Amino acid sequence: MEVSPELLPEKAGLEDASTWKGSFREFPLEAVLATLGRVRATGKLHIVPLDVGLHLREGRLQAVSGLLPLGDLLLVRGELSEEGLASALASGVRPLGQALLRQGLEAEALRRLLLVQAQMGVALLLQHLQGQAFAFYPGPPLPEPGADLELGPLLLTWARSTLPLPLGAPVELAPSPTPVNLDEAEWRLVRLMNGRRTLANVLRFSGLEPQRAWQKAEGLIRRGLVRPSALFGLRLVVPSRPPRRTNYHPPSSLMANLFLKWVDGRRTAAQIGTILGLSPHETALYLVDLYREGLLEVHQGRVEMERLLEEF
Repeated sequence: MEVSPELLPEKAGLEDASTWKGSFREFPLEAVLATLGRVRATGKLHIVPLDVGLHLREGRLQAVSGLLPLGDLLLVRGELSEEGLASALASGVRPLGQALLRQGLEAEALRRLLLVQAQMGVALLLQHLQGQAFAFYPGPPLPEPGADLELGPLLLTWARSTLPLPLGAPVELAPSPTPVNLDEAEWRLVRLMNGRRTLANVLRFSGLEPQRAWQKAEGLIRRGLVRPSALFGLRLVVPSRPPRRTNYHPPSSLMANLFLKWVDGRRTAAQIGTILGLSPHETALYLVDLYREGLLEVHQGRVEMERLLEEF
């Protein structure tokens, strides 16, 4: 993709990307990524309200944080056991990849995993999760190895055309106008897709060999038979409080009151649920109930909220 000159940071009054902050309404994500690559930026691109970080070294993408956990990727690809992951997490070494290197993971194997994570992360961001705003923070790069992925036209074209596996998203069967034929392995996957389990957990609990489960999931997504459920939208819905009415009545339950307490027009519903220790399903129920009672409004993520209202 060729970036139009008016989308580059110097056209916004900036000499380079070192202090670049803005909205994706002003600067499309493709233009932001292409510009950071062009100026060989080193640091972190933070995307809100998603709380996703893209880590760069001299304009090349090294990792994507907050979107596709490296641990999930290792487990579903069969490259790490549950016990091995638990041990790495318990070591306290961060980032996780460095702990895995100390446990004996080869540097080239880690680089390949980070490459898959970064490619799928960019594809998910471009297709589903662009967020509303961004800020680039210069800083030291992550320790080696990294994905070392060029932020150029080939990556952006690929990310727009591919169908990434949304491992961290709750998934469900997509509506199909015609009968669907599934083989035994595909059936073992789809019977677990209840709209609440993440795709990573579906793959892990299917009983299939990891690479076979991965391939079958890719096939189901290519056929349009699987989609992220409405719970996926919790990361994009930012609730806010409406003006207090004279006939205001507080929520009846303690948890609903606590939920409302954390609503500030900046936190996403997913972030509030995490603070309160709620599951995504519980978070959606409180969000929808408070909205229907008129006790909160939607500051961002109206499309995602409409889908939650339909399902809950």
